[in-house]
Amino acid sequence: MKIPKIGIMYACKEHGGINVSFENHDTWFKVVLIKASVSNKKQKCSQKCSQKCSQKSSQKSSQKILEIISGNSNVTTEEIASMLGISRRTVAKHIASLQSSNCLRRIGPDNGGYWEVM
Repeated sequence: MKIPKIGIMYACKEHGGINVSFENHDTWFKVVLIKASVSNKKQKCSQKCSQKCSQKSSQKSSQKILEIISGNSNVTTEEIASMLGISRRTVAKHIASLQSSNCLRRIGPDNGGYWEVM
């Protein structure tokens, strides 16, 4: 929607970055004004929260993978994926990360080898 250069919406956008929304009801309407700085702070906080949650979830998955491998060094990525309810590709990414941080190592070939937790 193009904002005409008159009225409350234009004034708010031009002079302070205030977001405006209208709510229409049967016999009345409501105007909501939100300062852009407040909106941006909430968005940044939300992004930080999801990054932290994602990191924690990733650490938990990696820890669970190490526990599973400790119990059965011949376990496959398919079996781990099934146990954790995640995709085989996700398991492979976690394993690659664990190998690069020297927490896990593969002994022997992919078919017939086994895992060693460091």
